[in-house]
Amino acid sequence: MLNAIEAMGAAGILDIKLTQEGNFIKIIFEDTGPGINDEIKEKIFEPLFSTKKNGTGFGLATVKRLIMGNGGMISVDSEEGKGARFVVKIPVQK
Repeated sequence: MLNAIEAMGAAGILDIKLTQEGNFIKIIFEDTGPGINDEIKEKIFEPLFSTKKNGTGFGLATVKRLIMGNGGMISVDSEEGKGARFVVKIPVQK
């Protein structure tokens, strides 16, 4: 959420949807920001990769590791100039 807010600035919209899909909770984060080009999209989950001036590159890498470590998955769909859409799926625990 923080990455989307920072990328969009004050004029953007962040839409968050939560649904259940089988045995998974699905959370969709969709923003109206500048989008992510293909070259950067391939690297955003790598530790130490950041496009921010003061970024550490641990944010999305940590998020992915935590989600996957709990049996979930995260994906990104984005086109430069058309916003970004992150989908997180985490298993429902009974």
